[in-house]
Amino acid sequence: MDSKGSQLPSRFRFAIERFSGASFSLSREGDQLLLQESESGPSSIGRQSRYSPAPEHWAVFRERVETLGVWQWRGPYDNPDIDDGTQWELQISLGGHRTACRGSNRYPPDGSGTPSEAFRGMLEAVGELLGDREFAARWRTGI
Repeated sequence: MDSKGSQLPSRFRFAIERFSGASFSLSREGDQLLLQESESGPSSIGRQSRYSPAPEHWAVFRERVETLGVWQWRGPYDNPDIDDGTQWELQISLGGHRTACRGSNRYPPDGSGTPSEAFRGMLEAVGELLGDREFAARWRTGI
């Protein structure tokens, strides 16, 4: 495998869906990441953007994910008392590590009802990977 391929995750999906608000889904498609954003819920069609992070950006992302403790996130992180609100999903397989977890109105690593520093850090790490300085600020609001 070439050095570029070894830096790419074999699986990547990160999504936040709000019951009646903005939602996003970011997933790997080939050598690119496809970002789909909607202002009015997950079922509406919104903006789509494709990104091709450089291998060095993937390497920084991997280090950041390790520092945040993402590989230990297991979930599900659900609040059974709230039917709507904010749902999220994260699936990553990268560099011999993997996690697949989700939540509904609760966040890792401790299941708190407010996004943890680590969860907010994951949003920032994704924004850095995409080269989008506003990404984390857009998606932290309202979760």
